[in-house]
Amino acid sequence: MTSLSQSPASNCAVRPDAPRPIVQPGLLRLGAEVAFRLVHAQYDRETQRAYVELRDIDDDGGEILTVAVFSYRTTSRLPRKQIEEEIVRKARHLFKKAALGLDEA
Repeated sequence: MTSLSQSPASNCAVRPDAPRPIVQPGLLRLGAEVAFRLVHAQYDRETQRAYVELRDIDDDGGEILTVAVFSYRTTSRLPRKQIEEEIVRKARHLFKKAALGLDEA
């Protein structure tokens, strides 16, 4: 499994309609109150699986851990940095989709 470094690509806000705040590298903002820190972004070329792990501190001092494991396939031979950007981008979309689903439940 290839471990990928944190990149500025993980700074993008999840909500496209929200203003894009200036954040530290490795942070993912969901609204104004939650800012997740990118801990791991890994990709296994053999199994074509991606793993993205985000963490934040909860209001009661506990830890929030959010993980996305998903298939990522490409026909191109991409450099590690570009793969990282792509899997972090895809993870953001998956987290957004999951959050919207929770609002409807």
